[in-house]
Amino acid sequence: MIAEYDAVKARLEAQAALAGKVSESARRNPTTGALLREQYVILFGGPPDELGDERLASPQAATSDAVYIYPTRTVSVTAEGARLTFQKVMGQLVGCVLVVAGRRCYPMHMVEKTPSVEVDLTVTPPLYFINASFVLKSDRA
Repeated sequence: MIAEYDAVKARLEAQAALAGKVSESARRNPTTGALLREQYVILFGGPPDELGDERLASPQAATSDAVYIYPTRTVSVTAEGARLTFQKVMGQLVGCVLVVAGRRCYPMHMVEKTPSVEVDLTVTPPLYFINASFVLKSDRA
């Protein structure tokens, strides 16, 4: 579970423009607490969305085959910046076969939903973002 999340995060940060810009929550100024006005990616992670070995008599185990859905949010100060950042995220994840010790991973894909640019008007000036989720299937090796 943690190894898969770390592999997804490392894959994103392997893209030069995303290096050091992937976090688990909105990025804030450590002094003021204000949202940072820059391009970055929020990568949410958690337990498997599916867990099992596809055998009726086989109980679930922590090492069972798993499917993870990783929601992302690309954030920018402009709509174009959000689209460009999302393009980098999609380029890093779609079709990527991650390497996780003791696991066999399959090519990642995006959840079938057309993402669109949204605007957060609760902050001034507004921030733009795109939400999208990516699927990772990870079986025991």
